[in-house]
Amino acid sequence: MSVAEPADILAPESPCRQCGYDLRGQPRDGRCPECGAAVDDTTVATDLEAAGRPVPLSLANQRWARTVARGATVIPAAGLALAGVGLIGNLRGSGGDPSPVVRTALMVGMLASLAALAVGAWCVSTAEPYAAPVRRSMRAARLGARWGLPATVAAVVALVAAPMGLAVKLFLGVPWIVNLTGLTATVGCLHLAMTLARRLGRPRLARWAALGRWAAVGIAVAESLFSNVPVGPNNTTVTIGFPVVGDAFAPGLLWATERADPRADVTVCVLAAGAVVFVGTIVVWSAIARSSRRKAAPV
Repeated sequence: MSVAEPADILAPESPCRQCGYDLRGQPRDGRCPECGAAVDDTTVATDLEAAGRPVPLSLANQRWARTVARGATVIPAAGLALAGVGLIGNLRGSGGDPSPVVRTALMVGMLASLAALAVGAWCVSTAEPYAAPVRRSMRAARLGARWGLPATVAAVVALVAAPMGLAVKLFLGVPWIVNLTGLTATVGCLHLAMTLARRLGRPRLARWAALGRWAAVGIAVAESLFSNVPVGPNNTTVTIGFPVVGDAFAPGLLWATERADPRADVTVCVLAAGAVVFVGTIVVWSAIARSSRRKAAPV
């Protein structure tokens, strides 16, 4: 019996990246007996993982890559929709108390946009099958991205659906919960964006996503110190939100239309920073969506 050629896969376990079939003993230039995927794609991906280098998305499980591409498409669209809802709500609020119909429509729009964001975050945080175990930071990012936005939606629904007396008590704590869950989702999603950008060969996008993580933390700290500050001639109260949710964009636009009071310079700077990070987040996810759709071709 002849000794296996060096071209053969000798690893004790080498699952195909596309279907999980054990490829040990198969020639590197061959095809998976189960799904027909190139064996060399699996060996290259395995070697890159062993070396601690990013695996290109074109070598990943393609069903998973298409799921990620769908999520990356939904996130910027839902973020822009939520920013639009926030802008309309702020502008309507500055002109007087909106009618119950308008308030209901804005609440429904906000919850629908948040739910869409949660779906997108769920898709991009899905674990890649048949891949090597990821680092602890990646597991934490997936957990934050996957559960941060659903927790935000649950907190808002709890406040809206609670009886008046309980709602008053909840109101004192819900904003902090929403801020915490929003920050968790933001940092988690941006960490995933950084990782995906590296796998797509887009180092500049990866650097922007990494910068956005720290900017989001800084905005969170500033929000806790300077939120709900009256600005503008009508003393409009604005609340700084988080870039992945889109709340930071609407107050920034509101300030631009209201000529903020010079005494609110710090708040204006924070709002402007939030708007920049939000726009950057939308651009990063849009670019990732385009690149991932091209890379995630059917096997």
